[in-house]
Formats: sequence, structure tokens, C-alpha cells
Amino acid sequence: MVRLDIAGFKTGIRNQSFDLEAEDLELDSEEFKGIRLEAELDRQGDRILVRFEIGGTAHLICDRTSEPFSQEVRGTHFLLFVPHDRVEAMGSEADDVIGYEPSDTTLDLGEAARDTLLLSVPVRRIAPGAEDIEIPTRFGDSEDIDPRWEALKKLSDDPPE
Repeated sequence: MVRLDIAGFKTGIRNQSFDLEAEDLELDSEEFKGIRLEAELDRQGDRILVRFEIGGTAHLICDRTSEPFSQEVRGTHFLLFVPHDRVEAMGSEADDVIGYEPSDTTLDLGEAARDTLLLSVPVRRIAPGAEDIEIPTRFGDSEDIDPRWEALKKLSDDPPE
């Protein structure tokens, strides 16, 4: 859980930083290490715009070599916190608009932080240097042909008459 402190925060800009464990975001501690979240809160009246950047080290498996490797990942996201009654007025299309009670002293970024970090992991996971490795595309000796296929091979080798 990641909670931003808004107690006594009337108007203006405030920065908050957190060093997090994978468990704080309900993630596997073997997959993510060294997670850091930096948030900038901009309060104007009863609306609070939160811009946060989250990053850390992801432990991945290379798609080409199946070898484990580590890679830095980083993502940025914006959320707008408004009183609950205003969220309903905005409709269900406002995914990044979150309701809160004006009496709240904290805002929860846990789910958004976890999702942002997970979305920052590349879809194609290639370890450094793995692009240069020769990947075999043929297996077995091409000289050893099953004798049952020999007749078909002769048909393809013979030019049409």
C-alpha cells in the first residue's frame, strides 16, 4: 500500500518520495527489487492532481536464450483526485479520476503504482547481448533423410518435363 500524506495540505505543490518493497505493491519480491516512487501533488481547491514516477529493477527471463537477466524499468502516470460526488458527475469514462473524502488525510496510490510498474516491463524481453547470439533454426543433420521421404525428394529434384 502506498499512501500520500495530504494532512494540512491546502494549496500548491508538494513532493513525496518512497522506497518500496515488492510486497508493498502486492508483487513478487523475486521479480522486482529497488522500487522507488516519486510523487508530485498539485492541489487547487478540492482537486489534487498527482503525477508520479515509479521505477525499479525487474528480474526477467530472456525470450531468445531463456537466461535470467535484470533490467531497469520506469513508468509515469497521472491521477486526479476529486470529491466523490464530482466523480459521479464525470461519468464512468474517467478512469484516472479517483474519488476521495475531503476529510481524508491520505490518498492511496497502491493499485495505480503497481499497474504502472507492471506496464513498464517490456513485452519483448531480450537480455543485453542476446540480439547478437546465433539462434539455430534447423535441428538435426539435413543429410540424414528418412528413406520414406527419399521418393518425394527425387520428385522435387527432378525438373519438370
